[in-house]
Amino acid sequence: MKRITTYILAAAVATGTAGCSSFLEVENIGKSTIPSFFAELSGLQSAYYGLYSATFSFYDDYAVNYPDLASDLVDTTPNAGEAQTDVYNFLTLPEDNAGYPRMYWKGAYNVVTNANNIIHYGPNLKGDYPDDTDEIDRIIAHAYFIRALMFLNLCNAYCQTYTYTADASHLGIPLPTRPIGFDDVIARSSLKEAYAQIIEDFNTALATLEKTGDSDVYYASATACQALLARVYLYMGNYDLAEQYASEVIAKVSLTPYAEYEMMFRYPHENKGKETILRLSGYDKSSSISKLYDPSNSPKAVPSAKLLAQFDDPDDIRRQRLLHYDPAYEGYDDNTHGYEMDACVKYYVNDKYKKDNNGLYGHSDPFVVRCSEMYLIRAEALCNRTNPDLDGAAADLKALIARATNKSADDIVLKYSGQDEMNSLIERERMRELCFEGFRLLDLARRHQNLERDETAPATTKHLTYPDYRFVLPICQLEMDSNPAMTQNPGYEGAE
Repeated sequence: MKRITTYILAAAVATGTAGCSSFLEVENIGKSTIPSFFAELSGLQSAYYGLYSATFSFYDDYAVNYPDLASDLVDTTPNAGEAQTDVYNFLTLPEDNAGYPRMYWKGAYNVVTNANNIIHYGPNLKGDYPDDTDEIDRIIAHAYFIRALMFLNLCNAYCQTYTYTADASHLGIPLPTRPIGFDDVIARSSLKEAYAQIIEDFNTALATLEKTGDSDVYYASATACQALLARVYLYMGNYDLAEQYASEVIAKVSLTPYAEYEMMFRYPHENKGKETILRLSGYDKSSSISKLYDPSNSPKAVPSAKLLAQFDDPDDIRRQRLLHYDPAYEGYDDNTHGYEMDACVKYYVNDKYKKDNNGLYGHSDPFVVRCSEMYLIRAEALCNRTNPDLDGAAADLKALIARATNKSADDIVLKYSGQDEMNSLIERERMRELCFEGFRLLDLARRHQNLERDETAPATTKHLTYPDYRFVLPICQLEMDSNPAMTQNPGYEGAE
């Protein structure tokens, strides 16, 4: 049998134990083993939990970190690793096997492979488990959701934005929708085809999850499907549908109050956040994103001067979450501040709290989607639709600003005289609200904006003119070498 190193073509299975988050690393285990694993309902349930564990691992690192490291809102420090520094300086090459081109690709397609196994083998269990058909359908719906989510992330990292060409006919991603054999060869789709598959998968999941009523924010739900569809349609420039889905979500999910905002990020075991639609559980796990920004242990990345300049109200709790005090501030001794520094504190849990709780609560649960984003999506859709509603867009921004500053929306004043100024306000609010959650580079690209870093940034590349080829990652060389149908992203073909 020929040697396969590509991650798309790997025959793989995720295993775990129902009710826990253990996950056995994806590996080539042979075609005969997978059907045997899925011959029992317990195997399907185990794969379901393993699927979410693998999705957490991907989100806790690559999915969230990449769009921020390669943006103008984050600066790396001398403590950053080579892979992180290369992303920050746009030095990533196809052959960086320990870096983002390979690990992002590998992580996402490992999850896709496991979702495909559930989708393919799950229906076969209905004959042997007639009383569990609803449970089987529910698990399959979750697999469709996760597959769509991974396809969307892969498009974000390896493809130019949907509006890069007028008809989205430019390079998309490979779209394996069934278990792949060793001799199968998968080529890249167009981005239009990729988005069509993403929408189809989300809608397939939605049809089932609407019936099951799943509501645990650590797993997919009908609301999560609608929220992600709102995001997809915004990225496509379909403002009518983006507004429609965002409004449907806002009608069901409230914003987390000001007093609970910090707890929503830093102590999710006590406060998941009222606005949470989907986040991934890092319970009893180490966190890459927490280590990246940890202000108490030589952070590898910090807020940029450009991000800090976006805040004009010192009482804005989002600005406060970018300021770290010494441990005294966290309740150790008294209120004396030994030092303070600008740092991302969204994912910070102090050591005393970790020790008091045996370390189990010192974890980060990265967000996939929360209701704040829906307000921003609706505002952007209202501003840019055929018949703009700028006052409606302003009302959505005011709701977020009022929450962040502990004021009434009636007390918030926004100055704008047209679409351009409103779009600038929306962009600023996205920077303030969604910073360090994996959006900024994607926002620049889909708005066809240049990347402009502050002159004080410690970057070798301070400017990228859209649509520079470095707005996307290269396809990893291992994939290029083992898949003859693979096409490299323009600009990286002759990389050395």
